[in-house]
Amino acid sequence: MSEPGKKEVTFEDLERRHLHNFQSAYFNWIKNIVSLSVGSLTALIALQGNYLSSSPQLPIFLGTCWSGLLLSILLGVKALWTEAGIHLDQADQIRTMRAQHGDAYTASYLEKNGGVGFPRSHTWSVRLMVASFVLSLVSLCIFAVVNLLFKSKLSGGLRFSLFLRG
Repeated sequence: MSEPGKKEVTFEDLERRHLHNFQSAYFNWIKNIVSLSVGSLTALIALQGNYLSSSPQLPIFLGTCWSGLLLSILLGVKALWTEAGIHLDQADQIRTMRAQHGDAYTASYLEKNGGVGFPRSHTWSVRLMVASFVLSLVSLCIFAVVNLLFKSKLSGGLRFSLFLRG
């Protein structure tokens, strides 16, 4: 018996929730990181000729930034692709479980496991996307600090590249 004032959640409600969750804030967050990565990579490549000197210091950091942004874009697209299908797959799994095992088994399974799980490929895609995005931002900051702020000091007599050779 349910308590007065509380709505009972049915399996149809769970299925409907999974079907509507593909427009969640999490999906939008991944889209924003991919958009930032695409915009940053485009701006870096487009402005390369105008704002970089002919012999920049530590170009490895610029290359790391480009690689990180590209990897972030690719992993973000993979995460978006799997995210769009996850909730549809979960709703389908609940529907199949109900048809094969009945409502009682499905309810106990969902209560015991906290729902239907996410694929590991999706979880790792998101983690690596965020890590590569952060790595690219850190690399860009290091490159900018070395080449813009210390440009006059580095061109004087002390070259930063001497530290790398030694």
